[in-house]
Amino acid sequence: MADSVIALIIRSPLIRRGFDSIARSIGGVVVRCADGTAASITSVNPDVVVVEASDLRAIAVVREYTKARILPIVTAIAAPGELDDFEEAVSLYDSEYDVLKKLRRMLYREAGTYGNVRKNDELSPREKDVVLGIVKGLSNKEIATDINVSVNTVMTHRRNIASKLQIHSPAGLTIYAITTGLVDIHEIKNSDYI
Repeated sequence: MADSVIALIIRSPLIRRGFDSIARSIGGVVVRCADGTAASITSVNPDVVVVEASDLRAIAVVREYTKARILPIVTAIAAPGELDDFEEAVSLYDSEYDVLKKLRRMLYREAGTYGNVRKNDELSPREKDVVLGIVKGLSNKEIATDINVSVNTVMTHRRNIASKLQIHSPAGLTIYAITTGLVDIHEIKNSDYI
């Protein structure tokens, strides 16, 4: 699978370095800087563009010349409705975890991947069963009982899942399960899941 490309159009070197560091922690991602011009953006050919919400010129260029998803950075108080055109937005006050989560969601939606793994292709059927148990909030022992394996086997599957997906939390696995279609969000809302 080709690497996904995140373009950064951020004036502040400090903020740019912070986003560059966070974005590079996602496996299978190449981070490029762009200056907001059409030539710069099209040469980068990004999947996601991180741009300051106040840079309306760059946002217009991205929309006109690429199919990239835009993740705006809010550096000041946003006016009501200012961010309505965007799927996600990050603030300078968001935690590193929140920024990473939003970047992954944007990449997944655009590239069809979550981290380095394409949809459910890389998980074995047993690993998918373990993910479903985790989404349901079951303990390792309960998952083992449900799928008729030992607790040690469940723990091994969990390590393999974390290694393959680079997702290390139940919340992250829940997002993965929903976005890949492993579980239906309506199924979660109408059941005892989480």
